[in-house]
Amino acid sequence: MKNSDRFNSSIQNNIFVILIVVLVLGATTFGRNAVLHDEVSAWSDVIQKSPMKGRAFDALGYYYMSVGDYRGAVNSYLEAVRREPYFDDVHLDLARAYERCGEYEKAIKAAQNAVYWTEFWDRNKARHHIFLGDLYFKVLNLPGAMKEFAKASRIEPENDYLYLKMGLIYRASGNFDEAVMQLQKAIALAPNNKINKSNLDEVYVLKLKQSRK
Repeated sequence: MKNSDRFNSSIQNNIFVILIVVLVLGATTFGRNAVLHDEVSAWSDVIQKSPMKGRAFDALGYYYMSVGDYRGAVNSYLEAVRREPYFDDVHLDLARAYERCGEYEKAIKAAQNAVYWTEFWDRNKARHHIFLGDLYFKVLNLPGAMKEFAKASRIEPENDYLYLKMGLIYRASGNFDEAVMQLQKAIALAPNNKINKSNLDEVYVLKLKQSRK
C-alpha cells in the first residue's frame, strides 16, 4: 500500500471515530435532558396537585442541585420556605444552594434560620451549626465560626472535624497553644487522618517561630 493510501485511510478512520464520539455524546446529552425534563415534569405535577406543600418544592430543589442548576434550586427552596418556614432542613438546603451560587450573605442568613428552627424545636442538629460555622469561616468571621463549632462539639463530642476547625481558628488568631490542644483532640479521635496531623505540625512550626522572636 502506498504511503498516500495509508494516510488517506488513517484520516478516514479518524473521521469515523470522531463521528462515533459525537453521536454518543449527543445521545448522552439528549438522554440527560430528557431525564431532567421528565423529573421536573413529575415534580411539577406533584406541586400542581398539592400547591401548599413545601416538601415537593424542596424535593425539586434537591434535584436541581444534583444536576448543577443552583439558581433553579434556590428558587425551588425559596418556594418551599415560603410554604413551610418552620422546617429547619429546608432552610439549610436553601443555604447550600446560595453557597453554590457564591451568595454567602444570603447563605449565612438561611443557615442562621436553620439553626434557629432546630433550636426552637430542641432538635440540636450538629450539621446545622457545622454548616453555619463553615460559612462564617469562609467570610473570616472567626468568632461566629468558633461559636458554631463549639455548639456542634457539645452535640457531637467525638467529631474530629470540629476540633480541627477550632484549631484552625485559634491558629488564625495567633493562639497557638489553644490550637495545639484542639488539634491534639482531633488526632486522638481520628489518628489516621493526615489532615489533622499536618495541621498540628504546621502549628508547631509557627509556635517555634513565635518563641524565637
